[in-house]
Amino acid sequence: MKLNYVFICFRKGREDRAPLLKTFSFLGFEIVRPGHPCVPSQPDVMFMVYPLDHNLSDED
Repeated sequence: MKLNYVFICFRKGREDRAPLLKTFSFLGFEIVRPGHPCVPSQPDVMFMVYPLDHNLSDED
């Protein structure tokens, strides 16, 4: 598989939003800004992205 990014999403109104942000940020995910072309426009949903580094793997 040739993937460049892994996206996750969750509702902004979740009670556990702060721990989710902290955990996924620790794992290397970054918050996706509204209007990013790779995610749909949904005002009640938050997206995070993890860019994959293809230099770490020799698999094709």
